[in-house]
Amino acid sequence: MDDKILELTNISKAYKGKTIIDNFSLTLRRGEIVGVTAPHGGGKTLLCRIITGLTAPDSGTVEYAIDRRSVGALVGLPAYHRELSAAENIRAQLHTAAIPGREPSANDEERVRYIIERMNVTENVVGRRSLQFSNIGERQRVSLAMALVASPDLIILDEPLAGIDVAERAVLVEMLKAEFAGKAVLLTANNKSDLDGIATRFAEI
Repeated sequence: MDDKILELTNISKAYKGKTIIDNFSLTLRRGEIVGVTAPHGGGKTLLCRIITGLTAPDSGTVEYAIDRRSVGALVGLPAYHRELSAAENIRAQLHTAAIPGREPSANDEERVRYIIERMNVTENVVGRRSLQFSNIGERQRVSLAMALVASPDLIILDEPLAGIDVAERAVLVEMLKAEFAGKAVLLTANNKSDLDGIATRFAEI
């Protein structure tokens, strides 16, 4: 049985006349956690935008073997609803990713509470409005919760540990690995060392 979830073939993209991504290919299968590395400005976010359909490649193809609703992504900053709290944003993301016509259930609330705890979104952040985060780490944890709350089959996280305090990195890594179990995961970072203990293999742009 082929567990292929995502196929990137000869992806190329230029920006302001400069080739940033040049014939990049990757096959991602269920159960894999692939770390894609490139230096700052080397095309990591651009690749994630191409995979998620936010930007079109100049050439090459992106093929999914799953429903695109089953993709959870953190690419840049999420589109927060400014009038909602962090918890309400996470809940809204879960409902947005749900199958059309499916009614919300008690299990949804259990999942929201679980992912808030799993991503260590503290009580003083849960009810606070999105634009009132006191540091980058708080915002990043809520962003990760939004990307993971719907238990997607394919997870795309652009520099997921950016802004995370060194003291809490190890704890968050273990939490993420638990959420990644049985999924196809693509993570980006500047260096392989940024994803030590997480990625099962690497690819360079």
